Order: sequence, then structure tokens, then C-alpha cells
Amino acid sequence: MDRCVVLLDEGQAAKIRDYALAFNKRSKDGSSKANLMPETGATSWGVLFTVDGSSLEGLNNAEGAPNHYRSERVIVESLNGKCDAMVYFAQPDKLLTTPDSPWDWYLALILAGAKACPDIPLEWLKNIRQIGNSKISYGKPPKEFAEAVTQLRAAGYDRWQELLINGD
Repeated sequence: MDRCVVLLDEGQAAKIRDYALAFNKRSKDGSSKANLMPETGATSWGVLFTVDGSSLEGLNNAEGAPNHYRSERVIVESLNGKCDAMVYFAQPDKLLTTPDSPWDWYLALILAGAKACPDIPLEWLKNIRQIGNSKISYGKPPKEFAEAVTQLRAAGYDRWQELLINGD
């Protein structure tokens, strides 16, 4: 789904403490999607962007907010210090009892985004691969697959499956 987000900067690495990455958000496509779950002592990394306020409605629609995800303000840490940021969390009724595996193309998108931010630790990329443990999407690829592959190729990943292999 096209997010049409107007970014006001190039993004920067940021971490959130006491939240762990989990692929425990139930998806209509038979896979699981990324989510952050409270976990004392855990640290998760991501890319922090400044988004034009006019983009928020489209971003919320693309993320399925408020039905699938809800946005909350949390404190994150970047190289510039601590700041207040909006983060999406899966709605409780959309959580899987046991985390599942995301589609390979979905995990590749997450890895490509993380790799594009040079200050995200390489250890975090390994962690994403381990937590994600992706599965190959067989059968007729969904529309999201085609969009993801287009985005990955535009980012220079013609052989995007290599992102899933430890080779940073």
C-alpha cells in the first residue's frame, strides 16, 4: 500500500529501550508482521524520521491504524539524544498467541531499511534475521509482494533474497 509520506529528513538510527522486536502481529496474508512488545532490559533499533504532519493520515491508513495498529508516543534515543517519537504497536486483539514467521520479502524490506541507516549496529541486523526466520511465499504472489520487490530493486537490491543471508 502506497504510504505517500513526506519525509523532512533522511532519518537516523534510534533505539527504544524495554521493547523487543516480535513478529507476532497476525496478518491477513497468512504471515506475521513486525511489532514491539514490552520487555524489561530489551533494546530494539529502528530508523527515526521527521514526517510532515500532512502525511500522518495516509500513514495511519497504510498501517491499518487504529484497527490493526495504534500509535503511541514513546521516548527513543538517537545520536542526537533522547526525543519523543510516534511508534506503531499492534492492537492486542491482532496478536498471535505464538510469534510466527514473516514472508521473506517483508523481512527483506525491514533489513533493507535497517541497512540504509549506517548507525544501526550490524548485530541488530543479525538479530532481525534470527527473530524473523522468514518463510518463502509460495503460490500467487500478493500485490504487496510486487510492491516490495519494486521498492527493494529501487534501493539497489536486485537480488533481495541475499539480505536474508548473514552477509553484512
